[in-house]
Amino acid sequence: MGAIADIRDVTLKKQMESLMIRVDKLTSLGVLSAGIAHEIRNPLAGMKACCQVLARKITQGKQQVLIAGILNEIDRLNTIVTDLVTFSGSTPHYPGPADIGGILEKTLGLLKDTIKKAGIEVIQPHTGEGPPAFADREQVQQIFLNIILNAVNAMPDGGKLTISLKTVPEDRLKRKKGKGESPQAKGSTQNGLEITFTDTGSGIKKKDLDLVFNPFFTTSPKGSGLGLSIVHKLVENNKGVIFITSTHGQGTRVTLILPAADPAALRRNMTKPDKRTS
Repeated sequence: MGAIADIRDVTLKKQMESLMIRVDKLTSLGVLSAGIAHEIRNPLAGMKACCQVLARKITQGKQQVLIAGILNEIDRLNTIVTDLVTFSGSTPHYPGPADIGGILEKTLGLLKDTIKKAGIEVIQPHTGEGPPAFADREQVQQIFLNIILNAVNAMPDGGKLTISLKTVPEDRLKRKKGKGESPQAKGSTQNGLEITFTDTGSGIKKKDLDLVFNPFFTTSPKGSGLGLSIVHKLVENNKGVIFITSTHGQGTRVTLILPAADPAALRRNMTKPDKRTS
């Protein structure tokens, strides 16, 4: 008599199962959010028009302050509705070769003062030159902005943000057959590009990890709860995947994987004008 032990690492399989459940749930929420955003935006426009008329007629200082406060709150609500439309709507998508390292440097440059003021040290270990991603450059920059700002908000007393970039096997990007496949992925053996953002901030409680991509879920009193929802939407647009792991009180790691551009896609793109400038 004997025994056979079959031990397999099913981490990736479980991650992908969780990802597909999350995508289906957020798709349903997106449809609902689109309807809500439309119904809210019309009354807001009417309220703002009425307040602007009142502002022109009122001359007393205290009343002008009150009207200005109402207008500011209406603008704030409109910003939230705009973010909701971005999350739920069809965002214009112009994929092409994207220099991830260059986009990271540009994003960090935009946030240089914010990061310095928060007392955060950015660490970028040398990972060598990697291939460009096949993605929309502007959407990738928006993804990076939201992720880095979340990390900054999680470290109000300062800390470290480590950003690394490396290539990973293409099976990290596999989805259910026929769903979410990159345009150049059919028959391709290209790798993916993995970008990780690791902070030493407050972390996320275990019970909240499954909720972080839900619209309006936030643990910050100043946040709208739409930042990561928009990130997830834009990652999906670019045929990528995103995972978050965290330990409460110790920090958070956001792992983003985007498809790499293959040489054939690069050559084809060289002959096509950018639709944003044509």
